[in-house]
Amino acid sequence: MIHSIRIENYKSIKEATTFDFTVDGNAPKTTRYIQSKVLKNRRINAVTTFIGPNASGKTTSLKAIVLINWLLTESFYEAKENRSLRSMYDPFGTKLRKGVPTKLAVTFERKGQLYDYSVSLFKGNIDFEKLSVKSASEVRTTSKTIFERSWDTNNKRYNYVFKNGVSTINFERFNLADQRHISILAISDRFGEDYARDICDYWRGLKSNIELNRYYIYRQEAFGTLMEMSFDDKKGLKSFVNDIRRYDSGIIGYDTKHRTLEHRTSDGEVLKLEIEDESSGTQQLIVLISKLQFALRSGGVAVIDEFDE
Repeated sequence: MIHSIRIENYKSIKEATTFDFTVDGNAPKTTRYIQSKVLKNRRINAVTTFIGPNASGKTTSLKAIVLINWLLTESFYEAKENRSLRSMYDPFGTKLRKGVPTKLAVTFERKGQLYDYSVSLFKGNIDFEKLSVKSASEVRTTSKTIFERSWDTNNKRYNYVFKNGVSTINFERFNLADQRHISILAISDRFGEDYARDICDYWRGLKSNIELNRYYIYRQEAFGTLMEMSFDDKKGLKSFVNDIRRYDSGIIGYDTKHRTLEHRTSDGEVLKLEIEDESSGTQQLIVLISKLQFALRSGGVAVIDEFDE
């Protein structure tokens, strides 16, 4: 569960801005909130909606969460495919604030542990990164560092710090360019560190319709979703199609053999359409429902932009 996120100098957000998704004991006792297992006096919103005028930072705020997710779960593999961190984000007013780093921080809860993760990005590289874990009592909350690294500009290398029993991986065996683009958590997860794998498993449960560096292609995603369910999850496919029918009255079923959606025409005939022939709205609906279903079944997080579309 994500408790809060802090964003600074990222896209349309200039000054440090914190979004807190928790409520205290004064909030109503309803299913709208999920009780924290660490902080007894805090609950987390089950659903949070960003509402505001165009260019007010709604999408930027969501993209910051997706960028953190990319760093923790994808940066290792993306760097190996020569897709660098530089292509994944833009600082605020790129030309106006070239010398100012982008800073992101998130507080999240996983299996009774409360973590703080923070990262600083500068000129397309990771300049600073830190993970700490919090423990709380009725009196106070304390924090212990798990790892920390900072870029030494003079010596052109990182200074690493590992604490609290975390084994040290020899990061020096990675070339410097890879070190600068890959999160420590992503590397530790790849090499089987238990603490990292558990955290990254949580973030792999985050699903979104937001792409960081290219236009989101709904048609391809919608086709892939139905193909995967046709082969691997036929029971889930039936439930999935029923959900689609609730919101698109023109759809009556799905033909798994021909992989087409079935529509009832005005004269009562059944019309079968391939995904590429479906409307953009239906394609987006398929993608949206697949993200929400996964999050609801797995207890993960869904980050959805332009929900009304």
